[in-house]
Amino acid sequence: MTTRPHPTTKQLLDQFNTEPDYSDASQDDAEALSRDRIPVRSLTAADFDAVVRIDRRSTGHDRSAYYRRKFDEALGESGVRVSVVAEQDGMVAGFLMARVDFGEFGRAATAAVIDTIGVDAAASGKHVGRALVSQLLANLTSLHVESVRTEVEWNRFDLLRFLDRCGFRPGQQLSLSRPLVCAFATNRPGARVSGLRAHAHPEGKRLMGFTGQLAGKVAIVTGGARGIGRTITDALVARGAQVHVFDMTDSNESAGVLHRVNVADAQSVADAVAQLPEPATLLVNNAGITRDRSLLKMSDDEWRSVLDVNLSGAFHMVRACAPGMIAAGSGRIVNITSINGLRGKFGQANYTAAKAGMIGLTKTAARELGPKGITVNAVAPGMVMTEMARALPAEVLERALQESVMRELATPEDIAAAVVFLLSDMARMITGEVIRVDAGQYV
Repeated sequence: MTTRPHPTTKQLLDQFNTEPDYSDASQDDAEALSRDRIPVRSLTAADFDAVVRIDRRSTGHDRSAYYRRKFDEALGESGVRVSVVAEQDGMVAGFLMARVDFGEFGRAATAAVIDTIGVDAAASGKHVGRALVSQLLANLTSLHVESVRTEVEWNRFDLLRFLDRCGFRPGQQLSLSRPLVCAFATNRPGARVSGLRAHAHPEGKRLMGFTGQLAGKVAIVTGGARGIGRTITDALVARGAQVHVFDMTDSNESAGVLHRVNVADAQSVADAVAQLPEPATLLVNNAGITRDRSLLKMSDDEWRSVLDVNLSGAFHMVRACAPGMIAAGSGRIVNITSINGLRGKFGQANYTAAKAGMIGLTKTAARELGPKGITVNAVAPGMVMTEMARALPAEVLERALQESVMRELATPEDIAAAVVFLLSDMARMITGEVIRVDAGQYV
């Protein structure tokens, strides 16, 4: 397969400086001349509030702590200050935070990194992003920096399209991994060390450095077609796992293979697991429903339906998958519970009882399956900024934000990161634990 070579910073800049052909109706002179029309200057400490404001409008929550760290890096720790902001009518309309460090003998390093870019929604379509990137490239070229790179979440298609138009290309590197086991873990030193494995990935699709850790593994994610489950599924697929999604929907938004399975039905689970091409050694019990109502008004059906899916469903999955893991000599199980299973929640007696039950199931399964080489852990999210959560009344989100000691709410990617870690060999000595991913809501 023929691949395009990575353009240098100068070649990228040339794309912005090329005079447009005004006789061609398809040419966009505003885009080509955006850097001249939109004032762009260096980032200063006084821009902090404006940057946080733009990001809050874009993401729906306050990430002040994150940007405080980024400002400290950009203004205090980076060897060369190259971060920029764009202005319209005297107001900050966009920002681009980047860094480049000094290389040998005081010269700038040959590569720069873009950490984050943001444009005020009010300035959308006015080529602010192009102006920011163009000015950055001009600055880097004057420093003789040879290339600039960045990392983008795999599903940020709008940003990927923008960067592609700016001349950025996916990296063509391979990430190589080789799991190692200490010699004292077996009577035959090195006996369990596997062969070299390689997993190709476009640069920027990494999650906490676990790329390739799950290559060749077979996984099941229940409730994995949407929401947090979809993010978990996609994270596992990106790391080389073959993922089967057990869900009741016919619409699959994930990168996994969809199987229509009712986890509340033990026979449905047993049949689906038996029909897999090869046994799954990774299991994520994520499927869950809610039927919220105060205790005295809750019906038997509302109580029973939530426990059947959330708790009995997890039991059915563990019971069906454990024999295959035992035969393989190893396995990883992660149950998605909730901080409300630890503290209770008004109007959620059924949900909190089921989630508390999952914690008991996790610890018991860890004791029973541990001798077989299987770890069982739980992840307990707090409020997570899913699309559904963003649609909640502002006062509900504000109340959750006030509970958080970090003044920020977790994202689906934060939950997926914890799950990936617990499924990886890096967590091989962790079992029976409940990992809270809640920005300190439960502290």
